[in-house]
This record gives sequence, structure tokens and C-alpha cells, in this order.
Amino acid sequence: MKLPISEREPPPHFAGRKGELAALNRRLDDMLRLESSGGLALITGVPGAGKTQLGRKFAEMVARRKGVDANCLVIEPKLLAGGLDLFMALGDALDSADAFREVAEIDTRIVDRGGGIGPLKAKVTQEHARRTGAFAALLRASRATRAWDGKALVLVVDELQGVQPVGMAALRVMHQGLHGCPILPIGIGLQHTPRVLANPADGSTGISRLGMRLRLGPLSDLEALEAIELGMDALDLPIDRRCAVALAQASYGFPQHIHGYLEGACEAIEKYGALDSDAALTAALKIGEQRRRDYYNDRLGTLAPRNRAAMSNVAAAMRDANAEELTWLDAVAVAQRTPGVDGEAAIDDAIRHGVLTEEEEGNLSFGIPSFHGYMRQQLERQ
Repeated sequence: MKLPISEREPPPHFAGRKGELAALNRRLDDMLRLESSGGLALITGVPGAGKTQLGRKFAEMVARRKGVDANCLVIEPKLLAGGLDLFMALGDALDSADAFREVAEIDTRIVDRGGGIGPLKAKVTQEHARRTGAFAALLRASRATRAWDGKALVLVVDELQGVQPVGMAALRVMHQGLHGCPILPIGIGLQHTPRVLANPADGSTGISRLGMRLRLGPLSDLEALEAIELGMDALDLPIDRRCAVALAQASYGFPQHIHGYLEGACEAIEKYGALDSDAALTAALKIGEQRRRDYYNDRLGTLAPRNRAAMSNVAAAMRDANAEELTWLDAVAVAQRTPGVDGEAAIDDAIRHGVLTEEEEGNLSFGIPSFHGYMRQQLERQ
């Protein structure tokens, strides 16, 4: 039996994060009161901490909010570079698809030629159209429709650390607002995302002004227990407190792992009929642990083979020093010992893919407590 929802969606077993949701709501209230867009709200954390779940949960809450014409758009970074696709998605989110389609059909040919747009005669160079995917120019043209006046938009961008310069340019446009439609942009990314935003590849389109930053850690023991019990209740499956506590503790409080242990509980119940025996609970824990290991292995698999070998040396260095962190310089030096590897590039690759986590003080670790031990164990075997 599989859970009927992805772990990347706001699941029926969403628990905790009350403080974070309240902070996002205050940010939205301020925007609506001032009728002005603010800085980017950034949700960061190590892999599996539930960043995407939180962003989507907030979008879900905004969509249900009464008395406010607030709309939501949840996108992946690749859509930011889409130009016309992003423009039309924005129209759909603002319930203005027809007005946006009319602008797009009339004006995209002009934009592609690098000419002026509509009655505003905006000057759009070929270079500008190429870099923004014509998105800014299309928005400028659509102002005359007044299709978004009196509305507000919550824009959630997932995996923000992977945004390309052309996407960053489009995000900057929305980050500044739509003149009559305030926008609350919410970015979701790994802990090094602020550095990526402030120093993009071309050095010219960074977003250094953050309206707020929420750093997610694991759920508390009680919140993880609540998530397990909510998940089982949503599936209409019984679970006693002893089993729920065992599953919650095994998850280390990480929502991504909680999803896996709930899958384990479902499969164990299918086999044993209930989760009240030691054999059934052991089976559930074993399946959940395998889901957790699969997740770690998938993340390791994002690295190039040479860089994976370099991370083995980093793991061994941590073991030898009996430490859970290394300074950036030490990590680079250790990675550099791997034949054919550029140490700095290998470390940056590992950070970018969430294998290494960049801590506040600049040190590097393998992030999640369970991930840390497992990474070291797996990498040292290679």
C-alpha cells in the first residue's frame, strides 16, 4: 500500500511548523496592508527537512483564506526561464488567463524581433528579450489590461538554489511587484541558497534583499509523533502509541523520512493485518529505514563519480578527526587528494546537490544527523 500523496506535497500528516506558518502569514498581512511587495521570503534547511511541504502548505492556506483576493503560484526554477510559459502560468494563477493570452498572442512576435511593445512603445532589445525570456516585456505590455488590479499573489519557487541567471532575472521582476498586484515571493532552497542569490553566475542579477529567512530543522519528538498519528488516521489505519513513538523516533523528526516510515507501516499492516506485534513493527521500521537509505543513495548519485570519491576522503577525514564538521578550506584540501579532482569544484558540487551542508559559521557537514553517519559509512566503503 502506497501513501496517496507525494512527500513533496502538503500531506494529510503535516504537523508542526506553527511558528513558521505564523511568520509567513504576518508577512502576507503586511504586504496586503501596505499594498506593496516586500523582499524575498526564504525557506532553507538541510535535505528532507520539509521545506517544500511548508511552502506548499502555506500556499494551500492562502488559497483557502476568506475575504482576501490572494492567489498562489507554485513553480519549479525551470519555469522561471520559460518566458512565455511563465507569463501564461501567472495569468492562470491570477484568474486572468484570457487577458494574458491576448497580450501574448499579439505581442510575442514583436518581442522576438526586439521591437517595441503595444501602446507603451517599450524598448526591448534582443539581449533583454533573450535574458528574460521576454517575460518582463510581456508584463509591461499587459499593464494596460489591468487584469491583476486589486489582487495579490503568493509565488512559491522550489529548489531555488538551482535557478539559472535567466530565471533569476524573471524572479527579480516579480520580486519588485506588478504595479497594482503586490507579490510575496517565497523561495525554497538548501542552506547555501542566500549565497547563490546574492552572487549568481553572471554577477548582475542577484537578490540580496531578503524580507525574511526561515531555517528549518527537524520536527520535535511530539511533532513527529503527531505526524505519524495523523498519517495513519488519514489512511484510516489503527496504530497504538508504542508503535507510533518507535516510527517517529526512527524518522529523526524529518518529514521526508516520516513519509517513508508511514509507507513502511502501511506495507507491514498489509502483510500482518495490524501493527500491534513485534514482527509487524520490525517490518515497518525496516521498510522505513530502506526508504531513508534509498533517499540518501539517490542524493549521492547526483555527484559525478570522481567527486563521490572525493567525498569518501572527506568522510574519512571527519572520522579520523572524530568530528562532524570540517572547515571549508580543510574540506577542499582533503578532496584535492583524490586523483584527477579539483578540490574546490568537488566541494561546491557536493554543497550544490545537498550532500554537504554549509553551516552558518562556514563549516561543512553531511547535514542530517542520520545522513551524516550513513554518508560517512557508505562513502568510506567506496
